Amino acid sequence: MWLKDRRKRESDDLPLRVLEVEFTTWTLGLESPPERPLWTIRVGSVPSQLRQWTRACLISEALPRVRRWLLQSFPDTALEATPQCRVHLQAEQKRLLWEERSSKFVDARVEELPCGEVQRGV
Repeated sequence: MWLKDRRKRESDDLPLRVLEVEFTTWTLGLESPPERPLWTIRVGSVPSQLRQWTRACLISEALPRVRRWLLQSFPDTALEATPQCRVHLQAEQKRLLWEERSSKFVDARVEELPCGEVQRGV
C-alpha cells in the first residue's frame, strides 16, 4: 500500500515530457559517425483530456521556439556536450514548461510557456 501511494505522489509531482530535442554524436551498430549534426526529436504522450490544449500550445508556442533553438549556431564544443531542449506538461496546473540547456554540464534553464490563452476552457 505504501509503495503504491509513494509512486502516485511522485508521478503527480513530476511533469510529463511532451517533446525532447537533442544533439547526439552516437550511431547505431556498425554505422560510421555522422558527418553533420545529428538531431533527435522524441514526442511523448499526454492525457487525453489535455491533448487538444497541448497540441494547440505546442503549435503556437513550443514548435516556433524549438525551430529558433535548432537554427541558432552552436559551437563545436557545445555540440560535443549534447545540447538539448524539452517541453514538459504539468497536467495538474495545465502548464507547459520550456527547458533548455546548452550542455549536459550546465543546469537547465526552465520557464513557463505563455499558453494560458490558448483555447481557454478546453
